[in-house]
Amino acid sequence: MIAYEKDLNQLQEFAFGIIRLYPHDQKAPQVLLALASARPVNLKRFFELNQGDDVWRVYSKLSHSGSIEQWLEDHALVAYIND
Repeated sequence: MIAYEKDLNQLQEFAFGIIRLYPHDQKAPQVLLALASARPVNLKRFFELNQGDDVWRVYSKLSHSGSIEQWLEDHALVAYIND
């Protein structure tokens, strides 16, 4: 079993729920695409860094960044600047 599988499933279900409620929403499909196209190592790191956050917060972060790789780059830059 993949370590982040539970978090991944929750985020996918959340995005599908938004699509069911708001069929014209454009961010939910982008989040699903970002999850589907990310490399497993990046998914693992993304969910490790977001551990403890609720699914809405993780969804919002991913929808604003556009991809997991971009979110990881942004996170690394902010961490570098803050150190």
